[in-house]
Amino acid sequence: MDILALFLFDPVVTRVFAATLSIILLVGGWQKLREPEVFAAAIENYRVLPEVLVHPFARLLPVLELAAGITLLFPASCEWGGLIAAAVMLAVTGAVVINLWRGQREIDCGCGGMSSQPLSWALVARNAVLLLLTWPASQQGASRSLFVGDYV
Repeated sequence: MDILALFLFDPVVTRVFAATLSIILLVGGWQKLREPEVFAAAIENYRVLPEVLVHPFARLLPVLELAAGITLLFPASCEWGGLIAAAVMLAVTGAVVINLWRGQREIDCGCGGMSSQPLSWALVARNAVLLLLTWPASQQGASRSLFVGDYV
């Protein structure tokens, strides 16, 4: 096994990636649930879904984010969390890419949180990194005994 694989699948590293993604997904999902009409308007601005699907999707996506965030926290369910997180990241990043190709950059990303963020290729790059992290985060990690330094 090469050094990169040993690093990526170390149980501490997989749990750190999972916890990082979990925080991002839980905060984003919570923010979207707190302001459902604002999030639905953001989805509508993307113009990638038929109008009849905008509100159901606006309710479903934050629930999926929360489910991914919770299931990533536990080694027994992290595979499911990684799959859900990857699906969420692919869907939202796909919508961003479609609108960037259309020249629509002034749309608020709808990511959640207090600030408005317009669409950009930097947002796509950030999401691509998060998407890549779902793979090691969805692994339980190599079997090895943890020592005190791991907990620090």
